[in-house]
Amino acid sequence: MNPAPDWYFLFYFAILSMLPASMETWVILGGPLVVILGLLFLPLISNKGDRAPSRRPWALAVVVTTITALIILTIYGAKAPWSPNFAVQPIADSIPVTADAAVRDGAQVFFSKGCIYCHEVNGDGGQRGPNLSRVGDRLSEDQLIIRINNGGHNMPAFAGRITHDELTTLVAFLTSRRADYPSPRSPDGANLPLTGTASPPDRR
Repeated sequence: MNPAPDWYFLFYFAILSMLPASMETWVILGGPLVVILGLLFLPLISNKGDRAPSRRPWALAVVVTTITALIILTIYGAKAPWSPNFAVQPIADSIPVTADAAVRDGAQVFFSKGCIYCHEVNGDGGQRGPNLSRVGDRLSEDQLIIRINNGGHNMPAFAGRITHDELTTLVAFLTSRRADYPSPRSPDGANLPLTGTASPPDRR
């Protein structure tokens, strides 16, 4: 289910995404009320002065700034980088990997466990979680195992939901994501592709 609202409320969707969770309810309920009251009382508070836009530069600047902000927030809300990308392509032919069986199997686990929905690798995947294109330069094998098993922040714990063999191959794949990692080629000169189908994470 896509939680995104209709396009004309995407700006509000984007604003809520940037707020702390504790403030969301207050802004959802109080935000529209404040705006409506402000529009009702504005003519009573500011009812004098020239109406020509050329003589009201500050009013014109506020209008232009507001429209620009709404456009930017609408675009940001449409992209929704804070949400898992369930529309990501299930087959990533663009990510080069080694012929090492463990790394290739780990790439399959990365897809089948739904890691790709939140994590980007070489431009493919979601943006909710950290980019893992060079995670091998940042985290060791032990650190990756701890993070996968225990989760953290918005990431669920996979302990009990991933087998030992799957964990081993997944860590092998992630540690291979380094800046200096070679991009092997197939006999015809093309990058070796990853194959496999991503399935949504188990939500039971």
